[in-house]
Amino acid sequence: MNSTIKLGGLLIVLAAMIFAWSFVPLYRGDPLEPVFRVPGGFRAHTEEAGRYHLWNHYLTFHEGKQLAFNPKFPADWQVSVRDAEGNRLEFVRDESPLWRIGNHAKASIGYIDAEGASEIQVMVNGERGGDRVLSFSQADLRQDLVTALGSFGIAAVLALVGLLTVIWGLFRRARVPPFATLVESPT
Repeated sequence: MNSTIKLGGLLIVLAAMIFAWSFVPLYRGDPLEPVFRVPGGFRAHTEEAGRYHLWNHYLTFHEGKQLAFNPKFPADWQVSVRDAEGNRLEFVRDESPLWRIGNHAKASIGYIDAEGASEIQVMVNGERGGDRVLSFSQADLRQDLVTALGSFGIAAVLALVGLLTVIWGLFRRARVPPFATLVESPT
């Protein structure tokens, strides 16, 4: 087997590994951003000015378990957001954005409008409803999809290049006569 065919086969195997590496966590329900268990508090970061949502991960894979919660976040839970200096930031309740892919779903609880890059403290407390898994990020679903599906694109390109390389190697092998026919036999 010539090296071109081997290279094509290796690219196809690499594409399959990238696909499995990205598909399994996505299908299983792994979140695409850091998550936090509440009630309680956690620190998060704003990278730039913009709208940042507090997400209720009501269907997710967390700490080795598939979790399912009521998609409706308890209305009596209190949410407090403070900047690095301890100033309270306005938190606006807004449950309209939803996001679901594979076995992972999240719904917005509300948002803040950040003025720039900063570290913030989020406190979420409530009596009823048990634990929840939350995250804090911008509501840019296009960015989430690029993150989630980008590796699928890379795998598809690698598989295509690998397949074309194998076909090219087979074509070259069929066109080149074997060594024995190149050497004239003495008669």
